[in-house]
Amino acid sequence: MLHKKIASLGLAVALTAGALTGATTLTSAAPAEAASCRVSNLRMFSVDNVSCKRVRHFNDVRSAPRKFAPWVPAGKTSKQRVCWANVTRSGFQYVI
Repeated sequence: MLHKKIASLGLAVALTAGALTGATTLTSAAPAEAASCRVSNLRMFSVDNVSCKRVRHFNDVRSAPRKFAPWVPAGKTSKQRVCWANVTRSGFQYVI
């Protein structure tokens, strides 16, 4: 069974660069039948998949549909193909 989750990091004014840097690694507590899932280096336009089955980066853009980067396997980086203007939030989806 595949489990898909969404993690996001709001780029609100309240977040400082230090908070943004400190929040760039995620470890998901997986169900007993699944392995753990780790990503690192969440940036505005990319995220590194450390050990998840699949990961893809996304940007929420003001007044536009969510923009997704391609799904990537463990050991790869999911990157947006273009730089979007008016990004309000960056995050990622992952499958464990």
